[in-house]
Amino acid sequence: MNSNAPWSVKDLGDAMRNAVLRHAEPRLTKERNNKILCNGFWRSGDKQNVCIWTDTATWKDIKTDEGGGCKKFAEHVFNLSLPEFMEQYGSLFSVPTKQRQQKPRSKPIFSESLNAIWIKVQKDNISKAADDFLEARGFINPRSCIGSGYAELTSTICDSFSSSHKAFLLDRMSIGSQLLVPIRSIASGDVSNIFVRSIAPKSQDQKSRLLPETGGWHDEEKNPRAFGFPHLIDEFKHLILFEGMADYFAGEYLLDHDHKFLPLGMPSASFFPKWAELLVQRKYEGRVTIVYQLDRQNGKLSINAVGTKFGAEALKILRNHTCKANAFDWPGFVEKIHHQVDMQTIGDIADICRSQISHNVNFSLLSKAFLEALHAKR
Repeated sequence: MNSNAPWSVKDLGDAMRNAVLRHAEPRLTKERNNKILCNGFWRSGDKQNVCIWTDTATWKDIKTDEGGGCKKFAEHVFNLSLPEFMEQYGSLFSVPTKQRQQKPRSKPIFSESLNAIWIKVQKDNISKAADDFLEARGFINPRSCIGSGYAELTSTICDSFSSSHKAFLLDRMSIGSQLLVPIRSIASGDVSNIFVRSIAPKSQDQKSRLLPETGGWHDEEKNPRAFGFPHLIDEFKHLILFEGMADYFAGEYLLDHDHKFLPLGMPSASFFPKWAELLVQRKYEGRVTIVYQLDRQNGKLSINAVGTKFGAEALKILRNHTCKANAFDWPGFVEKIHHQVDMQTIGDIADICRSQISHNVNFSLLSKAFLEALHAKR
């Protein structure tokens, strides 16, 4: 290993192990000596065809033939730079093997702030492609209900960004139309990064990205970011934590402008415990409802799936600190809507919204059942 590298091979291998054991499907994960076999969780893989060698900090995805070292693993799987990856998954006791003076990583230079760019994007974006995409997913008249905002990426929008970000965005456009969605931190209502999601169907590993060199899913204070308006958490007595962008949008849609709730979207279920810890740290006094996804194994709902597991972990953290917290009442919700919806096709709240299109389900019924399920004490 290069003597100037800031982490040892062991540090990198340990971080890769931590990341895999946290995100991979447990029943498809097998560890022996310095080798871990797991599924390609970042592409929703359901086969044990990824290998991690922790003693050399390398990996190989047999299905896609992707592989390499820890740096590529961080970028390809998590859309993180190596320092961001090590900060999130490295051992708390892991320090660079050689302390040396380093230049701070350069950041894109904006002619205006990212938040100012986003305000301009919202004002000028008149393309209907993003609206059509969301309406096809069951969000009728989406601009009236998704208050956190979204836009379609265009070449004109690309011109507003720094040169490095412009190149990144143009590259995303080259693989198809892209949806832009802001993410924010608890520090302020300003946009702190932008989630770029393919509108056209793509493989899981190409489906979405964040703007690079802008802090990823954590702010400078290491606090997690989210879809929505997390800086408002202390102004609401009931928070709803969703898994992913689509479920967050579905939450805003089904709440139908009910301002008693603050919905927030996590990038994945693994962020449920992180937000639970943050809320405990801030001594949040309201109620928290966790809406995990209905993951299936062999076509059947699984209580050992990722969303359920991390949701239960978050509830334990909150309840151990006497915070009022409950899981979304999926059984009660399903009971109210099952006669109008084919539950075999439902895996998350976003699928419920899509049922308006596929099964002509009444919105008022869905919204009412959703609100009732938020109040159930489970």
